[in-house]
Amino acid sequence: MDNIKYVGMDVHKTITVIAVLNARGQMESHSKVKTKAENLCGFFRGLSGKVEVVFEEGAQSAWLYKLLKPLVSSQMTKR
Repeated sequence: MDNIKYVGMDVHKTITVIAVLNARGQMESHSKVKTKAENLCGFFRGLSGKVEVVFEEGAQSAWLYKLLKPLVSSQMTKR
């Protein structure tokens, strides 16, 4: 499956750092967005294909999970 994106997120109170890798493990993008629902949703709506996400378990992880669940594949993991 070539049209898959692997997204890693480092979520902080004001800024989230996002790295996107393709199916071959090559970096497609590296971005910083404000940690606000509209910014994060806008970023994920801009991704095509199957999207799998991983982020660290923390204070905002439950909120982030609920926010992103409708925008990504069923493979979303909190670490």
